[in-house]
Amino acid sequence: MIGVEHEIMLDEIKKAAAVARKRGHAVLYSRSVPADMADLLAFFANGRSVAQDFRSFWHVRGERSFSAVGKAVDVHGNGGERFKSLEKFKLEWSNRVVSAASHGGPGPFLTGGFSFFDDVSPSGPWTSFGSVAFVLPRYLLIAESGKKWLMMNAVIAPDADPVRLYKRMTEDIRQLMKENGGDEQEVRIVDRIPDRREDWIAAVERARQRINEGDLEKVVLSRTVTIKTDGPIRPEAVLRRLVAGEAGRFIFAFERGGTAFVGATPERLVKRSGQRLISDCLAGTAARGGTPEDDERLGNELLGDVKNLAEHRFVVEMIRTTLSGFCERLSVPDRPRLMKTNSVQHLYTPIEGEVKTGVSLLDAVRALHPTPAMGGTPRDAALEAIQKRERHERGWYASPIGWLDLEDNGDFAVAIRSALIHQDEACLYAGCGIVKDSEPMKEYEETEMKFRPMIKALGGGGHES
Repeated sequence: MIGVEHEIMLDEIKKAAAVARKRGHAVLYSRSVPADMADLLAFFANGRSVAQDFRSFWHVRGERSFSAVGKAVDVHGNGGERFKSLEKFKLEWSNRVVSAASHGGPGPFLTGGFSFFDDVSPSGPWTSFGSVAFVLPRYLLIAESGKKWLMMNAVIAPDADPVRLYKRMTEDIRQLMKENGGDEQEVRIVDRIPDRREDWIAAVERARQRINEGDLEKVVLSRTVTIKTDGPIRPEAVLRRLVAGEAGRFIFAFERGGTAFVGATPERLVKRSGQRLISDCLAGTAARGGTPEDDERLGNELLGDVKNLAEHRFVVEMIRTTLSGFCERLSVPDRPRLMKTNSVQHLYTPIEGEVKTGVSLLDAVRALHPTPAMGGTPRDAALEAIQKRERHERGWYASPIGWLDLEDNGDFAVAIRSALIHQDEACLYAGCGIVKDSEPMKEYEETEMKFRPMIKALGGGGHES
């Protein structure tokens, strides 16, 4: 097994089993070792033959990236106490780690996400996701600080058979570490089914009416497009196209119950590294230009656009106000700059602070979600409007997704520019911030622009409608 001394690992598992018997409850065996496998996507693709219950992928250029396969421990639930339940889960398992031979590598961490609304009744393809679903994975390949690490996690019960567990883990790792990921796939888009344009126009007009009446300042409405292909869609093939096309700052996948939530989002919600707390304000969008000159012109127009600047200020002020309660001091630039993806450019303001004692990362996630960029303002009125006007289930769209370690470091992005993939169908999501000056057809065209990276990653524009 790559980078692992067999006898040492078996001895560690035996010792962990002895601890479990002594304590009378299951413990977590965790080990990270240097790895020489270069391709995170090959590891993800190989996971199909190792575990059917869970796969995850997380790619952030220059920061921690990983592929995860299988469940060592799973927390999955619904309701308004979801953040507290995850915090409790994290604390419980941090006290159950009995071996974390890291060789300088990362310690065990959870990965997963939340639904947009606290209380959901997930149906259809969203059934396996719930309002919170996090996994402490069995196997991970992690890229960080120019190094690769293989992590193995196993829950060891008092009656565990150490030799049997060791044999299963070594065989799983042999399968996972094959370099030929087998993710090449060519599928053709055979149908593109948008939601009704008339419903979108009516929803935007009603939102503008409420804004003019003073009930709302902004509401973020989303719409969907269903893509059908001529064969089953493999998430690993979609991810490889997203990574190759540099489609977003965060490229992700969470596969549960045969359904995969995949995307390439530009937006971080919040990250904690030691005492530093970092958040992105991202609101206001324009297209990329076909030439450098055209691109610069469109960017400058966005930087001076009154409607987009007003929308951006909503987000900056909310995040500034929220984080001021969690941080000793904040650094907030006076003006936004541009963040550019391969298809669009956004107004962007980073905010950074030093976290106060006693504040957890999940405290910040709970308080920030949803930002005005994802829900609107005032928050309660905007969420009510979304529930009334949207005909589709948001699921995890526009929600916090990411990872969280047992020492409270972690990184959460906002799950936009995304699709829910099930067999030969993908439901794509895109949204726009509606303010008093919004024009329904311009907002509709903006959502069409936001769909393009995922349509391309699913197989190009094989069908147009």
